[in-house]
Amino acid sequence: MKILFLVHRFPPSTGGTQTLAYNLATMFKKKGHSVTVYTSTHPDRPGFEIREDISIRRFKIRPSILSRFLKHPRYITPRMIPYLFSSDLQDVDLIHGFGYCTFQSLLATLTGKLRETPCILTPQYHPWGTIYANTAGIKVINSATKIIAQCKSEFKALSQYIEKSKIQIVPTGINSSRFRNLPENNLKEHFGIQDEKVILSVGKLASHKGTDILLKAISLLYHRFKARTKLLLIGTGQREDEYKTLAKRLGIQDFVAFLGRVDSSKLFEAYAAADVFAFPSLHESFGIALVEAAACGKPIVSTKVGVASDIIKDSENGFLCNSNDPLDLASKIIRVFENDSVSVKARENRNSVLTNYDWSIVLNKMEETYLKILG
Repeated sequence: MKILFLVHRFPPSTGGTQTLAYNLATMFKKKGHSVTVYTSTHPDRPGFEIREDISIRRFKIRPSILSRFLKHPRYITPRMIPYLFSSDLQDVDLIHGFGYCTFQSLLATLTGKLRETPCILTPQYHPWGTIYANTAGIKVINSATKIIAQCKSEFKALSQYIEKSKIQIVPTGINSSRFRNLPENNLKEHFGIQDEKVILSVGKLASHKGTDILLKAISLLYHRFKARTKLLLIGTGQREDEYKTLAKRLGIQDFVAFLGRVDSSKLFEAYAAADVFAFPSLHESFGIALVEAAACGKPIVSTKVGVASDIIKDSENGFLCNSNDPLDLASKIIRVFENDSVSVKARENRNSVLTNYDWSIVLNKMEETYLKILG
């Protein structure tokens, strides 16, 4: 197959969409398929390059009147349009667009219609967004040949607007081999942690991730429940200084460690050290950190977002908590600490996650979806 990926950003840019597109592109290439990626510019990359045998063409971002309506206006790339109908792409078998309400996902569906080429769209949809997202954006999704939902909750949300037969569930994957042998708990020694329970949270420090809710829950754990805890926060974002100030105001600055962006070895050390993984996000289309935590055998306390309900059996291997509710979050974390059986069940569930979310399984599901569309 000759496949064209349209994505608003691509590595070395970071993020869930970029990681998904990159992994699919590299693995499809290894299986003998031809992959071309069209994306926006990156300051450290040329306009065109071939990396890992993948052709990557990057287009300059231009302002547009659409900026008022699109969720990601800074990735509008009008110069991409003529290239979509060039002779270089004459024999493309399939177009795969990524993202919801991005300029590139719009181009993917329109190009598919005009070229009469099958178009798959992985929207990473959640019912939050602009007026465009909840009106015309739905029509854009509907115009794709096939829509990929990454979990059951996304499938349910999409099926309100789209026929279920048009939606296929294919999750984002993990490299299971990297999760099978966790390192020693070196971070506990580094922070002088002895009797404290370690709570880990991984994600961007942005308002929709609910980090402020988690900090308030930590305050309740310390002041109300008298629990000895240490919160490790991995991730960066625009609200980092604000959250550090909040931690001081709540009097918990000594019980919170802002680790910023870490390399993979430190990330695995953090997972190894954690007694519970907290995910208080307000909305997610998937939430890869949930899969990573489950693959490490950690009990999870999460809001009912993304893949959470797929991997958490409430009150068995973790807990689902109310959104925007520090007391419920703190109470569920306490229940993990007080019930060893929850941690045992989480460890028992580990092999299932390592199997079902391995990239090899994900790739096979995606390839099967491609081949069915192409007949």
